[in-house]
Amino acid sequence: MTRVDLHLPAQQRYTAPATTAHDPFDAEWARSIMTTAIEPLMRLWFRAEIVGAERIPAHGPVLLAANHSGNAFPYDAIVLDALLWARDGMTDESKFRTVYEHELSLVWWMRPFGIADFWRRGGGVDMTFDNFDVLLRRGDRTLYFPEGVPGIGKGFSHRYQLQPFHTSFVRLAAQHDVPILPVYIVNGEWIHPFGYTFRWLDRIMQRLFLVPFLPLPIGLLAIVFPWMWYLAFPARLVFVVGEAMDVRAAARDAPTMQEATENIRAQMQRGLNESVARFGGHRYAIPELWRTLRRAARGHPFTTVVDCAASPLTATVLGASALHKLARERFARQLDRRIRAARIAD
Repeated sequence: MTRVDLHLPAQQRYTAPATTAHDPFDAEWARSIMTTAIEPLMRLWFRAEIVGAERIPAHGPVLLAANHSGNAFPYDAIVLDALLWARDGMTDESKFRTVYEHELSLVWWMRPFGIADFWRRGGGVDMTFDNFDVLLRRGDRTLYFPEGVPGIGKGFSHRYQLQPFHTSFVRLAAQHDVPILPVYIVNGEWIHPFGYTFRWLDRIMQRLFLVPFLPLPIGLLAIVFPWMWYLAFPARLVFVVGEAMDVRAAARDAPTMQEATENIRAQMQRGLNESVARFGGHRYAIPELWRTLRRAARGHPFTTVVDCAASPLTATVLGASALHKLARERFARQLDRRIRAARIAD
């Protein structure tokens, strides 16, 4: 049995022997990260809520398609994934499987806090056509960000502007007759409102450092202060679940799959604009933030405020320490290899 890449023409498709399937999702590890770090951040700092959650079915297959916020670090995706899991009791079976671009774990400096397999152990699935096909075919509830990495790196100047979608998710959803529920993320753009990107600079970073984008000025500051990548303002995140889309009808009515995908993107852009107009008026809601932290601090005046209100700062410090340690270890390994190579040459 072989696997076939359907992206390519038949004569160019790569085939390889089938291998034993392996799912790196570590539910216990994910629950520990959730309860100790993400849940306080989600509940107290971002005060996240889902509007229209009753539209989400309890069982799959279903595909949630969400817009990305143009931030250096994808807090929007992490919080949405965590919020959906917490809502369903954090059981193994209730976990949405989030499909993510491989650029986010390609090199060590793109891994959150320097943790290997951070996304995979948390339930993420590498974005390949085969993986996506398997998830929908076996009936999983899947979370997907059709803008991909360009959605994360679009910068604050392009806030709430959906980037071009990949056609693969529309093709597969139509093939398996899986409904698409749009999720509109409101106020996520204000988590990091001072990052700007330029395409010519992004191309250079991709070619030289395998980094998909470099937001300015934060990217330059992060060279000296790595914790800047994790800096987050307390934007009040609202996730609005829209009406289900009939993907098969959209694919049938459009002359090409590209045009069907563009029609879905335009429909989601209209829904996003309406959601921003309705829920985007109080981006930080500072009085509510103060009341939330005061209520959380009752009975725990020190630890709760420090652990919860300063969660982003704690995360940035931990991230900086982890990255610094990895950099030292990497340099030590390179130096050791050069010494051994010099000895052999002698």
